Amino acid sequence: MPLSNFVRLTLNSLQAYSSWHLYNEDGTKTKYERKPERVSEDYYLLGKGGIALIYEPGELGSFGQGAITIRFDAEDIDYFNRLNK
Repeated sequence: MPLSNFVRLTLNSLQAYSSWHLYNEDGTKTKYERKPERVSEDYYLLGKGGIALIYEPGELGSFGQGAITIRFDAEDIDYFNRLNK
């Protein structure tokens, strides 16, 4: 399913949001070295209305961090869907 079935994001809103919601492969909160240059269409559902966008190793951080996810809870998704109608 396309990401837009769950959350409507623009690149600008994702870049502003992402710095506080990044996690590396082991689930540890992390900081990015680069802002996202795209809205990833790769994602998984977290449960309780949450979603996590998946970015390849090296795309937002170092390769050693592995894949990095940007996580959204249900309240964040509702906010972005209202903002980006």
